Amino acid sequence: MDYEKNIEELNLIIEKLSNDNLKLDESVALYEKATALSKECNEYLEKQSGKFYKIKQNTNKFDEIEID
Repeated sequence: MDYEKNIEELNLIIEKLSNDNLKLDESVALYEKATALSKECNEYLEKQSGKFYKIKQNTNKFDEIEID
């Protein structure tokens, strides 16, 4: 999953839904897509919330450390 890409797509959907010229079925389809994208993003963030990223200054390398 590409979190940033999904957020961009959500923003585009919000812009489209703000348009008064959409038909009801188009609005519903966009809303359903936005809901699915939002769920995917939330699941990704939940998985990431238990991780901590640390920079090692001597190697400029990122290490991933699980924290409880």
